[in-house]
Amino acid sequence: GTNANDGWNMVGNPYASTIDWQAAGWTKTNNNDAIYMRDNGQSSPVIASFVGGVPQNGGSRYIAQGQAFFVKSDGGTPVLTARESIKVAGTQTTFFRDKEPSDVLRIALAGGGATDEAVIRFHEEATTGFDGKWDAYKLENAIF
Repeated sequence: GTNANDGWNMVGNPYASTIDWQAAGWTKTNNNDAIYMRDNGQSSPVIASFVGGVPQNGGSRYIAQGQAFFVKSDGGTPVLTARESIKVAGTQTTFFRDKEPSDVLRIALAGGGATDEAVIRFHEEATTGFDGKWDAYKLENAIF
């Protein structure tokens, strides 16, 4: 491409917890301070971002466990390191992922302070019997 397209790096959250992009435990040498995540869950995918305390398109300073994000180097030798102090206990944030599968019917029932959901997916490879690749057993919620 062009020089304007250089410097983009995809990074994964290295911890099994939410992390805070604004925490003091980052080293962000020769990197812009913005993070970007593609949100494929929208009817038309958007790029969620966060920079300088300002979110756009659902972005956040908090990066979910297992979430990948993009940063852009602004030249030189970029360094991006994270220390344990960036972890945030108990903070949940949006996990951006692929778009929901199509041809899905969700039925949710709520009553007596409990909610349960049934999902029916129409897929050409599924059969009328149990398919380990496409079906999950319905377990009683009270077990867990």
